[in-house]
Amino acid sequence: MSVPDLTPSTDDALRKVLALAQRLREGDGEDHIRASARELQSACARGEGVRAATDRLSSSVRQLQAELSNGSRRREQHDAVGIERLLEVLQEELLPPLRQSGLV
Repeated sequence: MSVPDLTPSTDDALRKVLALAQRLREGDGEDHIRASARELQSACARGEGVRAATDRLSSSVRQLQAELSNGSRRREQHDAVGIERLLEVLQEELLPPLRQSGLV
């Protein structure tokens, strides 16, 4: 499979996702989000496995959000705003160009 050229907007959105993931506080859920974001970056570079990597990242973010909202994690120990922003960038800035390029 040939590796598709990512558009500048896709590259920018991917960089935002990675930066937001890196800025999250330390924790198991946050570490999983960071690993999933790096996996997505690698999948985009290869041009394969992007859908699965995107799904894993979305799932990781949503799982941490759910844990924060139901009180199973102390909200003040986590960056809820950063987590929400990461999901927003993923859904609104990264997924649309990935869909357009046929990667997801």
